[in-house]
Parts: sequence; structure tokens; C-alpha cells
Amino acid sequence: MSSRLLIRVVAAALAAAALATSCSRPTEPLVVWSNVPEVSFVVERYNFLHDTDARFRFVENLTQALTQERPEADLVIGRWVNTPPVNALMEDRESYAASLDLPSEIDGGPSEALLNSGPQWVPLSFSLPTLVMRPGTDVSDSAVSATLADLGALYRADTPPVHFAPLSNPETMYALHRSLGFVPSVASDGSPAWDSARLGAAMDAVRSWQEEFNGGNAAESVYVERYLYEDRFRQLDKNRVSVVYMPSNELFTWRFFDERRYDFRWLSGTDGTITANEDVVYGGVPDSSTRRAAAVRMLSWLTTTQAQVDFMRAKIEARVDSFGFLDGFSTLTATNRAMERELYPELAGRIPGTAALQFSGALPRYWDEARRDVVEPYLRNNTEPERLTDALELWYRQRGD
Repeated sequence: MSSRLLIRVVAAALAAAALATSCSRPTEPLVVWSNVPEVSFVVERYNFLHDTDARFRFVENLTQALTQERPEADLVIGRWVNTPPVNALMEDRESYAASLDLPSEIDGGPSEALLNSGPQWVPLSFSLPTLVMRPGTDVSDSAVSATLADLGALYRADTPPVHFAPLSNPETMYALHRSLGFVPSVASDGSPAWDSARLGAAMDAVRSWQEEFNGGNAAESVYVERYLYEDRFRQLDKNRVSVVYMPSNELFTWRFFDERRYDFRWLSGTDGTITANEDVVYGGVPDSSTRRAAAVRMLSWLTTTQAQVDFMRAKIEARVDSFGFLDGFSTLTATNRAMERELYPELAGRIPGTAALQFSGALPRYWDEARRDVVEPYLRNNTEPERLTDALELWYRQRGD
């Protein structure tokens, strides 16, 4: 054999060996980032069913991690992600929408309003503002929802003197104002924006209700400090108040379904529309994903009713104490119907369709923090709407990113 031919044979052998090595080398696993702890169970179940090795990473502040770190996520599933700085890093949903089971009909899946809340995201689950009470509490003619005005009917009874206390915690005040039209959005420069007139009207309505039924802000504050220092269930059990506010993903635990000591209504606006809480759980694929096909496959599986119902069954069998699908109601109506029929019969006929709900669009960055640190305390303590803008501007400047 000539030396030239020998060189060709050796080179071909080396190339074949390299090809065999590359084909046998395991590919990098899919990486899922989330700030929803239950997603870890989703990843475990997906791996079990599909014989894959997807990895889960809990990231408490997804906005900060995605915008300031080198994002290694192939799939993001989380709350508070539908914000301009994160949206700029995500692939448009339309590029893979054909792979997802997302019917556009309102009765069969997410409403157009919810799908249009962020073109980069697939909405997965949501929670609702909830008024909790003891069974038999007469708050409204509806067995499903109640307005702030409906709560005035409680005051036909003499005790307790304060039946509902908006000042009992900051998130109650925020939920009331949202039900009355305070729905923040994003201005062109990325800052928080809202209709000032609607905010002022909401503040006036809450303040007027407090004055009519609770003797005003000062008198209600005294009652809150004196009697409402225990957790909200204890306030009901001790008859300190007749109704308390809780987000549905805090209310619906094993305790609620096992004891069945409490009734509830969804907090609605004057027109009966229920403004869903802002912590919608979304799924999306970052532009930087190196395993896009695998990410879309997992998201496609997660957006089927069969996968969602099977996941809830498995979660209940494993005694995972979180409610529903991804700690809330599914954006798929068929999944919620299955929840009513076989998983949570206590909710039969009481899960509203997405057509009856109002959802937030994109939110300002870090809105979960800004809401907690600035907006909720402001609504509890102030009466001048124009000062909220100044307080938020200062907070964002101090945060610095």
C-alpha cells in the first residue's frame, strides 16, 4: 500500500471514529427556569413519561436573572415575566404556535384577550381575587361573585361592628382598587401607566365605602390594630369580621377542602367582570435557547388538557399541597371542567370561563416588587392619586436597573 493511500485510509478511519463518538455523546439536557415551585414536579413527570433528562432551576427573580445573567434557560415558566425587558429576550409565540394545542375559541381555550396579553408568551394558569366567609354569610344574590357594594349587606347584622376591613392588609386594598378599574399597564418609556381618572374614582369609592360602613379610615385603622392581628382564618373563626380577602392560590389548600368550613365569592367589579390576579403563569422560549425543539415539545405537552389533568391527578396522589394546575386555574376551559367534575367537586359551577375575566397585559418590570413596596402601602395610606407616580419613579431610580 502506498504511503498516500495509507494516509487516506487512516484519515477516513479517524473521521469515522470521530463521527461515531459525536453520535454516541449524550446531548445537553433541556433546562427549565421557573419561579413557580410546582414546575419542579412538572419537569419530573415529563422526564418520567418521555424518558428525558430535562433539568429544573428555581429562579426567584426571573426578570433579573434573564436580563442580567447569561441566560441558560431553554424554557421559562413563571410569574411576573410578561414585562418589556424580558419580552425582548423571548421568541415570538407565533413561530411555534402550530405545535401547541391552543384553540382560539373562547369556550375551548384561552380567550383572545388573554392570548393577546403578550405575543411572546403562552398563558398557562391564573388565580382569582377571592372573598372568604363562613357558610351562610349573605353577601350577594350571586353564588359566584360579589362586589364591594354587595358587602354593605353584611351590616344589617349588629355584630361584629366591622364586617369587612379593607385596611386589614395591603393586598386587600390593591385587589379592591383593581376590581374598580385600577389596572396598571406600561407606558412607551417602560414606566408604569394607568388611567388617573379611574384610579381616582376607585380611591373615592373605597374611601366612601369605608366612611359609610366602618366610620372612616381612622376608625377602621383602630379596629384593625386592636382585633385583626391574627391570621385571616382566625379572624373569621372568632367573628372579628365576616369576610376576608385572599388570593385563590392561597385559599385553596388541603385545609380548605378537607375542613369545608368556609365559603367564598370571587371579587368582581360593578359590571360583574372579575379582574384576574396579575400573577398569571406563562411559558415561553428564549431567543438564546440552544434546545428550542425540545423546549417546544415540552411546552406543547404542557398545553394539552390530558397532560394537565394527569398532572393534577399525580400531584394529588403524591400529596403535593398546591392547588389545581400550576397553583391555579388552567387557561384551558376543558381542564377546568375536569377539575370541577373529578378533582375539586366543591368548585362545581363556580369556576368562571375566561370570557368573563379581565386579564392584565404586559406589566412594568419588577411590578411584583413595586406593587408590594410602593403601590399597596400607598393605597392604604394616601388619598392623592398624583403622588403615586412620583413614589414609583423614586423607587425605580433607587432600584437602579
